[in-house]
Amino acid sequence: MRGTQWYVVVTIESDISVPDAPVRGRAIGIDLGLERFLTASDRSFQERPKFFKSMQRKLKLLQRRAARKQKGSQNWEKAQIEVTKMHHRIANRRKDFHLKTAHQLCDRAQTIFAEDLNVTGLTRGMLRTDCVDAAFGQFLSLTE
Repeated sequence: MRGTQWYVVVTIESDISVPDAPVRGRAIGIDLGLERFLTASDRSFQERPKFFKSMQRKLKLLQRRAARKQKGSQNWEKAQIEVTKMHHRIANRRKDFHLKTAHQLCDRAQTIFAEDLNVTGLTRGMLRTDCVDAAFGQFLSLTE
């Protein structure tokens, strides 16, 4: 089991309906984009860090090293673990940025309005690597 992480998901189903909360306090609207990751209605913005682009050279090197190993050997297993760790490192950096940005937004406003993005449609276009690197869907689910 080369570097595998295990997660447990617990789902509880109940018949309780939760009413929608009325808008209270300060409200803010956000627009997500590729030039700037986030532009808020109060004219503040957050630049988009390019997690995949910044670590792409190192990942490419690790993948090339793994491809040169004899498949199934111990050195191939070690190289695969290194590639997996690099992917996890990129994902963890991205998620940390999303959590910190969502926390800042929640500190500034009680209600956050976001645009309704077609996230799956964005991952099919010409700018798919940039859209996947920005991970708008993950960010929107965290701000909920």
